[in-house]
Amino acid sequence: MDYLQFRFEGGVAASTLKVYACAIDAFHQQGVFTDRRVKAFLKGAFHIKPPVRDPYPSWELHTVTQALSYGPFEPLRKCPFMGTYLEDSVLSGDHLC
Repeated sequence: MDYLQFRFEGGVAASTLKVYACAIDAFHQQGVFTDRRVKAFLKGAFHIKPPVRDPYPSWELHTVTQALSYGPFEPLRKCPFMGTYLEDSVLSGDHLC
């Protein structure tokens, strides 16, 4: 718990703290996430320092659609499944992860 507090005070994002807690849990196998104090700390960290999301995509739609208009994405009937999924996801605005 002290380590997480130290890292949070050092400016680490709340989501990174959760990753650190997962790593500690995996290494020590002590059930870090079953401790109410750790849960409360992480919840508080997310409230104090919520994740910042850019409201605009970091890519240009025109550039992406141009790239998708050539192989392996076109012609669509010859497109492998993953390529179809990628094209549909990008065009519909869905996240891949």
